Amino acid sequence: MPQGSVKVTANGALLSEGRDYVVDYTLGKVRIINEGILNSGAIIKVSSESNSLFNIQQKTLVGTRLDYKYSKKLLLGATFLHMTERPLTPKVNIGEEPILNSIYGFDISYNTESRFLTRMIDRLPFIETKEKSSFSFNGEFAQIIPHEPKTMGQRGTSYIDDFEGAETPFDLKLYLNWRLASVPQGQVDLFPETLYDSAYNHRRAKLAWYTIDPLFMSEQGTTPQHIKDDPFQRSNHFVRSIPQKEVFPQLNLQQGSPQQLPTLDLTFYPKLKGQYNYNTENIDANGLLNEPAKSWGGISRRIETNDFEAANIDYIEVWMMDPFVYERHENSPVKNKGNLYFHLGSISEDVLPDNRKSYENGLPKTSTVEKVDTSRVGRIANTPTINNAFDNEPSSRPFQDLGFDGLNDEDERSFFANYLSRIEALHGTNSVAYQNALADPSNDNYKFHRDPDYDNQKTSILHRYKNYNGLQGNSTLDKLPDGTPKAATTRPDDEDINQDFTLNLTEEYYQYKIELSQEALRIGQNYVTDSVVVTAEQVDPGNKPNQITWYQLKIPIREYEKSVGGIQDFKSIRFMRMVM
Repeated sequence: MPQGSVKVTANGALLSEGRDYVVDYTLGKVRIINEGILNSGAIIKVSSESNSLFNIQQKTLVGTRLDYKYSKKLLLGATFLHMTERPLTPKVNIGEEPILNSIYGFDISYNTESRFLTRMIDRLPFIETKEKSSFSFNGEFAQIIPHEPKTMGQRGTSYIDDFEGAETPFDLKLYLNWRLASVPQGQVDLFPETLYDSAYNHRRAKLAWYTIDPLFMSEQGTTPQHIKDDPFQRSNHFVRSIPQKEVFPQLNLQQGSPQQLPTLDLTFYPKLKGQYNYNTENIDANGLLNEPAKSWGGISRRIETNDFEAANIDYIEVWMMDPFVYERHENSPVKNKGNLYFHLGSISEDVLPDNRKSYENGLPKTSTVEKVDTSRVGRIANTPTINNAFDNEPSSRPFQDLGFDGLNDEDERSFFANYLSRIEALHGTNSVAYQNALADPSNDNYKFHRDPDYDNQKTSILHRYKNYNGLQGNSTLDKLPDGTPKAATTRPDDEDINQDFTLNLTEEYYQYKIELSQEALRIGQNYVTDSVVVTAEQVDPGNKPNQITWYQLKIPIREYEKSVGGIQDFKSIRFMRMVM
């Protein structure tokens, strides 16, 4: 099926490909990935517009038929046909070669009465006839003249298989499918906080994942003025638009397909507390983590194709922009480095360590606290999950859109009073650490990347996404003055990543380690198989480097660093987790 020819609607509303559904154009299969739509009972309709009848191959047939009646007895005829086919592309598959042939032919028909035949029959013994006899002669001659199709060349080349379908990719970079990850278990050396429930999440630092809004790259009316006036910022490699041709210069883009490459951006702040981090012992007066080298941040997502062996999945492939482009340019004496881990297998969905599934749409719809249980990490609904959608009454949204802890800021201050008291005792009420904790004890507040506060403070593009992955308030019904919704998602947050209505607590996975440092990013080591150095398209790079390196990481899934838990094979890979 042609790319982009499929349209899917739910109750008449057009759905978005990649966010609500995915299409396998090779097999002609559509799979809905938005569980909220599936569970809503909406009428889903799929339609496609195929141009195969008139566009795959153009055919032309012209011909003529000539008949000449010389007499009543003699008829002469001639036929000429010319058939030509033009394929859609110059590449011709075997069995689908175009035709360019001409056929001509002549025919003759002669009929007459014959008294001679009658007399000859009468001479036979015992036979006497008075009927007329006739003589008929019909003859045909035809010849085909094959020509040389221009698309086939003089040698008549056709392709058996150029292996276009030899690789079937599963795109994992859509940021909406990634969720806040639980603390990896089974590795006390890297994550010692798993030994104590009271220290759970204490080393979690802030990790932001997102895709840059194209609005910041334009100069239209809704673009913040200070960003319009700052071409250097819009040329920053970490926020600028990436053309498809930059990474894949020989890619043949179909007409109407996106020219820009959608990316999954990750920004790691190892000194800033992450969500649900109630650490009081390892922070300074500014609220920063004292041991950033031991900090981690992670995100998880479900894997739709679980049986890697049946699907013949062999690699994790990443094209990564050089994260050290500015350090190399400035020859910085500080050599930052870190590690990126991939986990494949069964991953715990329990972000808050209570062995209970937290889900926002199970929380009370009013200020009356009911039908909830209380644990040391917050409030959890005690009613079964029916669907993955908020209550239809808009007034209930502020009482349900509270994040995994089920608490708003005021309730967090009361619920985690001991946490605030400990910070007060260590650093005082006037410290930045205490004021930040008092404003949002759970560090889970959401802020839209186009919030007017950012415009007033002239916040950079990169820092606008620092709190974009907060869970409290990320489904707000508020809008910007121009009518743009401020919500990051319309679905309630819950710990059930794969939406199977159960909370997975099993940790059995394969681990792959990638060292991120200037020295380690070299072809032939650290899973780096290729790199390309390109001149970036920037609005105004100024004195900044316009040469950028892209690295291809190709990780064979069977060459893992270690296995954790009792995982035995690749037949049930349900989740993927990335940890920095």
